[in-house]
Amino acid sequence: MKPARARRRPGYLLLLAMLAALGCNSRQLRFTTLRLSETIPEIQERQVIENFARLAASPGAIPYYSVINSGTANIQDNAAGGLYSLFLQPHAFTTATLNSSASRSVTGNWTLNPMSNPDRLRAMRAAYQLAMGIEEIDPADAARLDDILKNQNDVQIHRGWIRTGTRREVPRGACIVAHCGRTYAWVAPGRSKDFADFSLLMLNIATWVPPAPKLATGLQPNIRPGEVVEEAPGIQMRLYEDSPGINRGLFFVPR
Repeated sequence: MKPARARRRPGYLLLLAMLAALGCNSRQLRFTTLRLSETIPEIQERQVIENFARLAASPGAIPYYSVINSGTANIQDNAAGGLYSLFLQPHAFTTATLNSSASRSVTGNWTLNPMSNPDRLRAMRAAYQLAMGIEEIDPADAARLDDILKNQNDVQIHRGWIRTGTRREVPRGACIVAHCGRTYAWVAPGRSKDFADFSLLMLNIATWVPPAPKLATGLQPNIRPGEVVEEAPGIQMRLYEDSPGINRGLFFVPR
């Protein structure tokens, strides 16, 4: 008859094997964080191509956009094991029941700031329409876009890289495609950089901070000294914009 320690060894080995299968917690956290970070450009670009499809189907539609403010990746490991029951009989076979369990919970969270400023949304709509080659743009929309881009000479909106049409017109080589009903929008093959630049422009519009008001020095005509001068009156800060009191969250579990 084998000693009791030898008979209990397989149960402990099973528990150790389950813990080893979970792997190192820090390694899993690093992997999950990188996978979660990879979704940032995917979310930003997906919003842009979806808006192109919406505006192609209805040029007066309101675009949407959400900025990722922060996020967390959480890895939680749980393991338990022990001796459930033990029967000892003199000069007879001793039986024991061992139980063990192990689990890992992987979660990720993005905190989003959905765009709710009508001035910024007007500027975005004008930018989408310019990229699609629409000639008749609402003057109010164009003015809001100009308020943001007038001091950014290196930012240009190119045309010809975004295409719209029916499903049959989408080429096989188009990798970035979205649709709204029966209207499709796609990036022309070989023009992915133009799409990436436009996606950065949407992030620029969403996060652009108007120049701070300054006090007049008395040198400006028709302005009294000490009077507040607005440098960019077209874009105004709105209620709830970047407000910390609003719960903006999106729960996301990495694949």
